[in-house]
Amino acid sequence: FPVPEVLSPRLAWIKRNEVLTFHTHEKDDRWFAAFNRYEFPFESAADFFCQETGKHGDSRCGQGQTEDDAIAGLAVKAGLKLWNEEAP
Repeated sequence: FPVPEVLSPRLAWIKRNEVLTFHTHEKDDRWFAAFNRYEFPFESAADFFCQETGKHGDSRCGQGQTEDDAIAGLAVKAGLKLWNEEAP
């Protein structure tokens, strides 16, 4: 029986807003989140997030200790409501 895909509200929000996340495994151990709204390819996730982090603190990325923190930070910067804040 074919079963249609049913995403959780969180995953549906991430997919709808084209959000990518990246986890650094270095000593700072941080998560980054950004919108995947580019038409040109990057060679790696690290290249993409280096482009998004900007210079002098003008990052367009959300950052945090957890993936959800990074996504929430991105939503705040973009003025978007999160999946748990949207009206049903």
